Amino acid sequence: MRSSFFCQLGEVKAVPGRPLPIEELDDTDALMVRSITKVNASLLAGKPVKFVGTATAGFDHVDTAWLEQQKIAFSSAPGCNAIAVVEYVFSALMVFC
Repeated sequence: MRSSFFCQLGEVKAVPGRPLPIEELDDTDALMVRSITKVNASLLAGKPVKFVGTATAGFDHVDTAWLEQQKIAFSSAPGCNAIAVVEYVFSALMVFC
């Protein structure tokens, strides 16, 4: 699914995130990560990456200040887990109230 979603934008290559092989980034324009991948200067310095996206609500695993200094665009998914949180709260209320 992830490949078919982005394939219209160019070549999509899935690589392991633990650890992310740095050499895989030598020809990468956009990087999509989860929270297990730390995105900072040690990962991206000297790489051609122009966009970093995280499929998570939080972004404490991403050095956004460094990305901004390097003019690398960034996006996260705030609120992506909102429905799951509401479902959890309602189910907990039904069990405990």
